[in-house]
Amino acid sequence: MVSIFGKRDNVKAFWEWFAANRSQLIGPAEPDERFISKCGAQLKTIHEGLVFVVDLQQAPPRFVVSADGDPELFPIVEDVVAKAPRFDDVGIVAFRQPGPTDVAIQFGDQMLASASLWFETAPLDGGISLTVYVPGLSDSDDDPLAQAAFMLTDNALGEAFMALGLTDLSFVPLPPNPAERGLRPFTEIAKVFHVP
Repeated sequence: MVSIFGKRDNVKAFWEWFAANRSQLIGPAEPDERFISKCGAQLKTIHEGLVFVVDLQQAPPRFVVSADGDPELFPIVEDVVAKAPRFDDVGIVAFRQPGPTDVAIQFGDQMLASASLWFETAPLDGGISLTVYVPGLSDSDDDPLAQAAFMLTDNALGEAFMALGLTDLSFVPLPPNPAERGLRPFTEIAKVFHVP
């Protein structure tokens, strides 16, 4: 059980600091590295597991408070965001939100596009099991393709659904002729799970 008892003053102090320093977030094309570092440190005074994401693609820009996928921290994230002041120039959002399904991730000298992935679902323990099929994936547990595929899946479904909507998630090598096997293109994943 996670508690924020005794840390409520830290929430207030964080938002006071954020209000005074948010121009470093919304002014430049990219947030200042010192702001990023200081903001992370300030947020961790509330709870060590909290992280944030800055989404400059939105207008106004979004400051996303995240539990980094840990469902035990979701109540803390909700509490922190509920106590945020209202800003005209930046939106405050709880949890990484679902994003586009037609993206690619560069890792090292490789690129993985979501359009190259396929998936299938199955009922499991009263929930949903999701299997994502990844071209070129090896059987190794530390294959960087699996991490890239996880990031694409997290981006497509959003943090809350990834943590609470799935009972199992696995990444496996893509077989030949995926459509003939009944697999679905990854670009359809948001429709299947009714993610906005």
